[in-house]
Amino acid sequence: MAGIGGAVFVVSDALIAVDAFDVLPLPAQGFWVVSTYVLAQPLLVLAARHDPGARRMQKAPPG
Repeated sequence: MAGIGGAVFVVSDALIAVDAFDVLPLPAQGFWVVSTYVLAQPLLVLAARHDPGARRMQKAPPG
């Protein structure tokens, strides 16, 4: 899931770059940037929450 979220986030950033350099003007470009960003964020959060390694790292070592 993290891979998909990361890929969608890259698409969001690529859309910003395409607009910034006038490579390919898209209709409703802002809509697509925000939509991909909003889709990517929950995917990344869900991936982090379901990662067993992330839960292990939250516990402080004893002592």
